[in-house]
Amino acid sequence: MKTAIVWFNGPSRDSYLNIEKKYTEFGCNHIRRHRAVDHVCVYDPITVPYVNVEPNVKYWTRNGHSEFEHFKQVWYAIINQPQNSGVMAVRCALNLGYKKIYIIGCDWGITNKSVYQYKRQSELKYSNSQCRLLERWDKEPGVEIIVVRNDNKQRDLRLLHTEHIQ
Repeated sequence: MKTAIVWFNGPSRDSYLNIEKKYTEFGCNHIRRHRAVDHVCVYDPITVPYVNVEPNVKYWTRNGHSEFEHFKQVWYAIINQPQNSGVMAVRCALNLGYKKIYIIGCDWGITNKSVYQYKRQSELKYSNSQCRLLERWDKEPGVEIIVVRNDNKQRDLRLLHTEHIQ
């Protein structure tokens, strides 16, 4: 099964930054400061100009924003519309044919903190619609989305949770 890792920006991701690279990796915004991922997804158009573009990395932003050089658009139907970079990275991986997706750094329901500080940052890192969106994608035929965590705290997602990437 085509497998990918998607890095969200929750603080729990820090304890996984040095894991061995086994699969294609997607990350959000400034992830390449800390991890050499293959794909960088930036949902917010105001953040795009601040992302350092490097060779041999694929860069993505939400559909409708073709004005950014070096950035391709992640296409989705309105019913599948992500509202943040992490969920958009999962959609990007699905669009590219990845069926088993491990999410690292998803701390929804645990903390609102991000490893990056942005000028405008909402208190809530997710919404019920984004939780249901990931859960709905997980139910698509052949798709498995798994939250990786290093504690016993249940995230606000009805998805499989694990401590280790297989």
